[in-house]
Amino acid sequence: MAIYKLGDILVGKPIYGAGLAAKTSGSKKYLTQSDLDNSLSVNKFVDEKTDKIVKRGDFIISRAGTIKPYFHDIDEEMVFAGFLVKYPINKKIAIPKYIYYYFSGPGFGNLIS
Repeated sequence: MAIYKLGDILVGKPIYGAGLAAKTSGSKKYLTQSDLDNSLSVNKFVDEKTDKIVKRGDFIISRAGTIKPYFHDIDEEMVFAGFLVKYPINKKIAIPKYIYYYFSGPGFGNLIS
């Protein structure tokens, strides 16, 4: 079994989210750090066109305040906010949901602090 660093399993550079102002209505849901516990109840929206889209199977880590992993496990595409970073995982090397579970475990906090 091979051991990889996070940078070794990416298919590109990490992608920082969109720095847009959230609205109470709009054409696309806007995933923010406060939504990471329950992406089914996102109630913020944006209208601007952007390539900062999270799709099913994407792995994200918040980068402000508490560092928190997130796995987008729903079909609905959303725009992701600026304090979130999407990591494009190479699915030939790693399973994104497994990476999420690894980063959700107790050892992850020890790696960061």
